[in-house]
Amino acid sequence: MLFIVHAYILFSALSLDLFITSLLWLSCIFSIRFFKKKTFFTFFFFFLLTPVSLVEWNYRADDFNSKSQNKEYTLLNVAGVYNLTAIMSSVGAICGYPETGFEMMYFSLPKPLKKEEITFESDFAMKSSKVRGYIKSHEKSKRSVSSYPLNWTRSEHSTDSSRVALALNGASRLTVKTKKDESGNVYYECTIKTNFHMNDIGTKIKIGGVTILRLEEGVWSGMQKIGAFSPYKINRTWTVTKDQIEKDNSFFWIDDIIQGITQATI
Repeated sequence: MLFIVHAYILFSALSLDLFITSLLWLSCIFSIRFFKKKTFFTFFFFFLLTPVSLVEWNYRADDFNSKSQNKEYTLLNVAGVYNLTAIMSSVGAICGYPETGFEMMYFSLPKPLKKEEITFESDFAMKSSKVRGYIKSHEKSKRSVSSYPLNWTRSEHSTDSSRVALALNGASRLTVKTKKDESGNVYYECTIKTNFHMNDIGTKIKIGGVTILRLEEGVWSGMQKIGAFSPYKINRTWTVTKDQIEKDNSFFWIDDIIQGITQATI
């Protein structure tokens, strides 16, 4: 079992061109042989090397991104991006970003295995004050239908809902329609259409003035260029009454902590 863990960690590092991390992990594997509690020291060294791998990733991101844009990914690199996508999606879902996690995993599916457009009911966007503000604007306008592009600046990821912003920013449009039920009560039918794809842009996640993680979308847009990943459309629908517009029923979770201590910048 430990052999599989050691091999997986080594593969994860090598596939993303993290050569220093790979060499250090090989040294750790050699050292672990001389300890009795091999499982304990395996995880100890893994957590010890995590900051090193983050620093190396931030340093190597430009070169890796360049390989992506020039269609120079090796088969190992392609496997590494699939692996990275699975890790980020899983960790993201646990940390309070299930919509973004789902989007990324669905994005990584081969084209024959997924639909070009999917629709499901979800009111998670009501967590965003920006989205609720647009619905209130529609209510005040007295229009039957309103449409709004959804865009968040990098600083708004910390001041609004990072969960909603990450899932919808820049490629989504909100449509609000005024409806009445059989009793004549007014409600609002909301739909968010998202064209999910990756652009060649980068984001730095900072705590104070220190860059913790660089996220280069070009790493994934390059997978689009070689046909490994493919864009798709996703629709989210829900209904809301006038009394529900002001309410944010979401519970406090890890994403709220992350949102409070980090800042996303281009």
